[in-house]
Amino acid sequence: MDILADTELVLASDRRFLLGNWIRDALQFAVSEEEEHFYNFNAKLQVSIWGNNYTVQLYDYASKFWSGMIREYVKKKIRLVILSFLFKVIMLHDGMFSLMLSLNVLLKYSLDYFINYFLIR
Repeated sequence: MDILADTELVLASDRRFLLGNWIRDALQFAVSEEEEHFYNFNAKLQVSIWGNNYTVQLYDYASKFWSGMIREYVKKKIRLVILSFLFKVIMLHDGMFSLMLSLNVLLKYSLDYFINYFLIR
């Protein structure tokens, strides 16, 4: 059983928990393509990381458990976090500190890329 898929289905059953409605409501104010991108970006920013500075203090500060957020954001982010943890455990166990450091940097950039991809898509 995939609890995230089940959660997505339950949330999708109520229109008040749909990411698409939030974004659609934000986009109604756009009068140009540039403003569409601006409102789309900011609507997603407000329900995910809450700012463009990915700091520990505000990271996921306003994250919502809405249908669309589970599939497009939460599930993918959890996979990256688990992958990062597994790499750290493996590298620490094998004593490969320099490789671990390189993988840590790679995973940090992967997480940053993922968040930016979510926000601009």
